Amino acid sequence: MSNMKFYGRDQEIAALTNELRLAETSSRLAVITGRRRVGKTRLILKVAEESGRPMLYFLCRRRYAEAELAQIWLDEVRETFGLSEEDGPRRLKLAEIVRFVMKLSREKPCVMILDECQELDYAAPAFWADLQGVWDREKDNSRLLLMMSGSGGAIVRRIFDDASEPLFGRRDLALTLRPFGPKLLREIFLDLRPQGTPEDLLTFYAVTGGVAHYVACLADAVPLARVDMVNLIFSESGNFLRTDGATLLSDELRVESAIYERILRAVARGAATWNEIGVRLGGKNIAGYMDRLEKQYGLLRKYSPMFSESTRGVRYGISDPYFRFWFRFIEPAQYQSLAARGNWEALRAICLDAPNQYTGRTLEDWYHDLFGASPKWTRTGRWWDRRGENEIDLIALNDLTGKAVIAEIKRNADKIDMRALAGKAAAFEKAEGRNLKKYERPELLGLSLENLLEEHPAYE
Repeated sequence: MSNMKFYGRDQEIAALTNELRLAETSSRLAVITGRRRVGKTRLILKVAEESGRPMLYFLCRRRYAEAELAQIWLDEVRETFGLSEEDGPRRLKLAEIVRFVMKLSREKPCVMILDECQELDYAAPAFWADLQGVWDREKDNSRLLLMMSGSGGAIVRRIFDDASEPLFGRRDLALTLRPFGPKLLREIFLDLRPQGTPEDLLTFYAVTGGVAHYVACLADAVPLARVDMVNLIFSESGNFLRTDGATLLSDELRVESAIYERILRAVARGAATWNEIGVRLGGKNIAGYMDRLEKQYGLLRKYSPMFSESTRGVRYGISDPYFRFWFRFIEPAQYQSLAARGNWEALRAICLDAPNQYTGRTLEDWYHDLFGASPKWTRTGRWWDRRGENEIDLIALNDLTGKAVIAEIKRNADKIDMRALAGKAAAFEKAEGRNLKKYERPELLGLSLENLLEEHPAYE
């Protein structure tokens, strides 16, 4: 467990605390999802431990037979509740252990955590149907808060959202845990490195993507200076941060993962349009793969000019900063060869000399995430015209107040041309005048690397 203090998650804690309150009268089922390493386990353990209630924590593993897992669970239940070896169900079925705990909770409310619950789909495929029967019979006369966390997005969605599945409609709370946003990441960074520079913070964002475990790994190991972070990643001690990308992709994508990875690799190396990506894959039909990478796995992000309803001109980018970094500096075969030979100095130099195109896009994503999370804006996006003559990096609109911001984003503040931005804004207003009638004249902003550590009324 990391030495880093717990940050954020106030809304999620409040929601789970409310479930604890409701579980005082009848059992509740809370499902917490999110990508691996995002902090689900630490969150649910914090809530459970601070509740003061008896707590059972089980990490689900696919390589065990159901009877083996059931015995492990039963032994833990007996130890937690001070029971003898004679107590408990005779049938070693996981759902029977849950039933046993629900009966115990009649005397005192308790918490049961099934972490990485999607693994039970492999270890005990019948568990979901078995649990439905147990849950429906015991829910109203027991006081268990059952928290299930899952990282396999597709499997978890099928289990709880598919109307044909046994547990459809049984979930009382659905939480999706996301990486730390720019505002909180900046707070963490300044807590840990008050003397840090904007370049340090941008690197911190680029290599972690705000993923809690990566943030903690760096915070526990090195001062959060750009060179120190890069030196750690490209060293023997940085093996986890280098290899986790491949682990996550193989766990999540599984079938036909090679095709998905080729698409992501193409996007990471500059292919932004459907045609460009298709060419990189030799003309293969990529429609289904692209759709799943965007909607099912959340690894691709689709960009359209603001207000555009056409699919023409759509661009694609990797949605997760960590994976963009991983595909750019770690995944390429020539870089893996350097790592295998321990040529860390070469890899560090490649990363530290990253072209402005890579870091500039990362900076744009920072500001898009920052504005997108701000309650001041109801809509954010980009805009470009059909000819590619005018392109606006960031537009933020508030449908309720009519406020609007148009921003140019550059690493170097000296390269921001406010007169040129005004011209682009005029082109945008001319092209989209009908859609802009309810908004005030936009405020024009120049945003650069220098502004990263600042608070600004436009997005705070």
